Amino acid sequence: MHDPAAGRPDPRCTRRVFVAWRNTVPKSKVRKKVATSTARTTTEANSAAAAATRAHVAAPSSPIYIGIMLGLMVLGLIWLVVYYLWGANIPFIANLGNWNFAIGFALMISGLLMTMRWR
Repeated sequence: MHDPAAGRPDPRCTRRVFVAWRNTVPKSKVRKKVATSTARTTTEANSAAAAATRAHVAAPSSPIYIGIMLGLMVLGLIWLVVYYLWGANIPFIANLGNWNFAIGFALMISGLLMTMRWR
C-alpha cells in the first residue's frame, strides 16, 4: 500500500479511501414545491412572502449626527494632546490628574460607538 522508496502513498489506496468515503456521505433531501390551484393564490402568496422578507431600510444619518460623532472623537484627541503638552500649566486640567485619560478616551470611544449607528 505504501511505497517507502517513493515517499508517497499508493494511488490505489487513496482511491479506495475516497470511494468508501463517498459511499458513506448521506444524500441531501430535495424539498417538494407546494402546488397551487390558481395563479391568483400564487400571486398572493408571493406578495405575502416578499412583504415578510422585505428588510427595513434605515434613512441616512443627518449631518448633525455625523458632526457630533466626529466632534467627539476630535475633542477627545484634543483633550489628551492639551493634557500632555500644557496640562501642568492649566490648573483645572492639572487638578484632574490621571482622570484626564478617562475623559479623553471616553470622548473618543463615545464617538467611535456612534459610528455603529451611522448610515
